[in-house]
Amino acid sequence: MVWHRAERSTPVTVGAAVRAFRASGSALGGRPAPGVYRYAVSGFECAGVGPVCLHRPLPHRAYLIITRHGPELTIELDLSAQHAETQRYRLTAAGRMLEWQRTKLSILGVSQDDAARTVPATLALPARLRPGLRWTQAFHASEVRVRGRNTILPARTVTIGGRRETCLTVVADSITTGPHPGTEDDRDCIVPGSLLDVRFSIDRRITGTFPYRLRLTAVLRSLAPQR
Repeated sequence: MVWHRAERSTPVTVGAAVRAFRASGSALGGRPAPGVYRYAVSGFECAGVGPVCLHRPLPHRAYLIITRHGPELTIELDLSAQHAETQRYRLTAAGRMLEWQRTKLSILGVSQDDAARTVPATLALPARLRPGLRWTQAFHASEVRVRGRNTILPARTVTIGGRRETCLTVVADSITTGPHPGTEDDRDCIVPGSLLDVRFSIDRRITGTFPYRLRLTAVLRSLAPQR
């Protein structure tokens, strides 16, 4: 693939993220604790036509905004002012059930805001995490169909804000068909006690008439959320 430089991404400010959290009216209880979490990010995204992929580095910081309203948990990842992704879950005895998702993206002068319910709601994260656990997901969001496989790897130790934490890596590999066909490979290292995602990576490839690539690694900078 041929890469050329595209326009720059605009970093999101912590003030904007905190204001969005406060405006949500979120409750404060539960796991993970609601609030704004800052991540150090390395990676890029690119889009284009045919073999040309216009390359745009991501800002070096991103914010995860976690809100809760009763059994509803919403997690918004603000990678930049031009790129935000949101998932909404229903909390059940079995775990997090994915019910809705949204992607807001602007690149190369093209903007999209895709939001849709996921039908049926599927298990995104079991209530009890243990190494070796496997499960599948199959749903559609509007015209997009997704099939995914999930596996939990053995525990590993990471250092976050000077503290050593043990986390379990959830490997999620999916195939998308419909108007945005492609693949995605996600790795999320989650602390079982707090259910915080302390380290994650995304490798997304979208083909079709407007190819798109996203590749990043993010590491949580502090276990304490800002509010």
